[in-house]
Amino acid sequence: MDVAEQLKNDVREGRLDSDRLVELLVDSERQLQVAHQRIAELEQLPGPTPKVDEPFSLRSEEKRQQARGKKKPKDKPQVTWERRTRELLNRCLTEKREAC
Repeated sequence: MDVAEQLKNDVREGRLDSDRLVELLVDSERQLQVAHQRIAELEQLPGPTPKVDEPFSLRSEEKRQQARGKKKPKDKPQVTWERRTRELLNRCLTEKREAC
């Protein structure tokens, strides 16, 4: 049996007086007002962030694949004065050996 039907039967049969019925109605009204206030408070809060159509792991995997193909070109080492003189000296020495 439903709660409303039970209350109706109790009032008809005299097991529930009118004062108790009024107390129940007032209590229910208070609970309803509190619930409405809570709902209004929750509606004022910012909602969750919007969902993206594709899953996060798919996007990150695509980024990893793109980064895999893009490698920085290695810079040529700068030729210093010492390196240049050393190379010239070695070249001269090899030319002298070949001439002998």
